[in-house]
Amino acid sequence: MDLGLRDAHVVVVGASRGLGRGIARAFAREGARLALIARSRKGLEKTAAQCRELGAPEVLLAEADMSSREAVDAAFAEIGKSWSTINVLINNAANSIGTHGPSEKFADETMYADAYNVITLGYVRTTRAALPFMKAADWARIVNVSTASSGGSSPVLHIYNMSKTAVVSLSKAQAREFAPYGISVNIFSPAGIMVEGGNWGEVMNGYFEKHGLDPTNPYDAVELSVRQFGGTKPWMDRYGLIAEYADAITFLGSRTNSYMTGHDMVVHGGGNGD
Repeated sequence: MDLGLRDAHVVVVGASRGLGRGIARAFAREGARLALIARSRKGLEKTAAQCRELGAPEVLLAEADMSSREAVDAAFAEIGKSWSTINVLINNAANSIGTHGPSEKFADETMYADAYNVITLGYVRTTRAALPFMKAADWARIVNVSTASSGGSSPVLHIYNMSKTAVVSLSKAQAREFAPYGISVNIFSPAGIMVEGGNWGEVMNGYFEKHGLDPTNPYDAVELSVRQFGGTKPWMDRYGLIAEYADAITFLGSRTNSYMTGHDMVVHGGGNGD
């Protein structure tokens, strides 16, 4: 299927690693022109090299911290030097490091404010900065990445889920507000995402070792979530691969997706995504 993305102007926020890098690669395969935003220049350069190899005719890079309106505005001003329009905005920034744990762990409330500032308000900032470029385009799509666990009851993830649930509400309001301009806004809510190379970080990799599980195996990743965090297994019995999620996001952001807006596409391999 031709998704109508060749030479489209696509901005991917949080493109320096993980799902964001996978999203950028998926759009590159479709021949889109890319603007990649993240805090890590080194990570962005690695993503850019992969995207050029996959066929992206143009790749722009902009460093920005989503917690800073000035930094976000500067990043889009830099993009504006090359582009007068933006067709697709993928908001994928996250702040999950250090947010895992029960309520008693976060008595000073700082982590709550930080997560909301980076994730929810970060999406507000990027959308505000991109909107004039999107109104000027022939067609435009916004995809805000949330999480399948936002409607769940996992105490360990309550801070992350709080911020991502707010993204769902924000997105639906934006969908109605931007519809008169022909700009669709949809939410993509993934469940467990398999980390490339099994590098989950020191703490998580320690859990894999503790339970005798392989961090590079998507079936073992699900098993760890059950044993260590009390999660439930998806019907597919494994974590989703980055490419699987990225392909679905690419459709949401494509010209082909011409009528869907205000929708939360939950992809969790079956089950409730708790």
